[in-house]
Amino acid sequence: MPRRSNVCCVVKSVPSENIDVVRWLPVKSESGPCRALGFWVGATGERIRSRQPLDQVAITLARACGHLGSCAEYLYNTVSHLEDFGIHDRNLWRLQHLVAEEIRSIHHQTLGPQAR
Repeated sequence: MPRRSNVCCVVKSVPSENIDVVRWLPVKSESGPCRALGFWVGATGERIRSRQPLDQVAITLARACGHLGSCAEYLYNTVSHLEDFGIHDRNLWRLQHLVAEEIRSIHHQTLGPQAR
């Protein structure tokens, strides 16, 4: 279990209006089950669409890009860095696979069969 003073520092750094994004979560560690602080960052509002089929999410992520880079790159970096820490998230890897397939499909359509 983390020292209490560390937990207080983390929670104090979260603005009070966003405190609902911090949760204690049950996790498995090398020393057995324990709890860890988890942070949820997500948008809310009428334009936010949740519960989309995974293949539809992959189509969107394969085409989405912001000023810091593409969503596909962010997803890949996330799953690969989680793996570096010994965390394998099968759902994120499934999404990563679908996004990669969608990107291949986009380039195949644009460049034709010789693009392989």
